[in-house]
Parts: sequence; structure tokens; C-alpha cells
Amino acid sequence: MKSFRSQPLPQAPRPLSCATAMWTKQQQATNHALRHGVYGRIQDTGVNFIVEGMRCGRWTTIPCRTLLDARLFLGEIMDKASFDMNKAQFGRK
Repeated sequence: MKSFRSQPLPQAPRPLSCATAMWTKQQQATNHALRHGVYGRIQDTGVNFIVEGMRCGRWTTIPCRTLLDARLFLGEIMDKASFDMNKAQFGRK
């Protein structure tokens, strides 16, 4: 009997979809630790992702294993000029 899938699925990475964005917002609303998201940016190191920015008035750096984990911690995206200015003022050197 022939299977519906005669070829394996492609191994290409898939972009974040609408469903993933909706799941992220739901997790941020229900998980107490994620209610106060970071106002900043996601940095890609090539190995992992780092969320950097302001959280409750303090500069925060959170290492994350995947982009989805990083999106959970990011509450709002900060523009590049504001990010550089705040990092120079509040971030650790």
C-alpha cells in the first residue's frame, strides 16, 4: 500500500508564522515572568540569540537558545538609534 508521502519533508528552516506569533502573545499574557517584556532588540550571535534592552527600568541581557525563546522575552522592539544610546548609557561595558 502506497503512503501519502512518497518523499521526505524538506529540511529547510521555516519562518515564524502567524500561529507562532499568536502563541507567543498568549504565552506572554499567561506566564507571570513574561508579562513585563524587554523593550529592546534580539541579537543573533550565530550560536544562540540574546535579548538586550530595558526591563522594569533596568538594562537586561537574556541569552536564549532559539529565536522563539527570544521572542517570548521581547515585549516591544526598540529602534536601533535608541538601542545604541540606551546600551551606552545603561548597559555594561
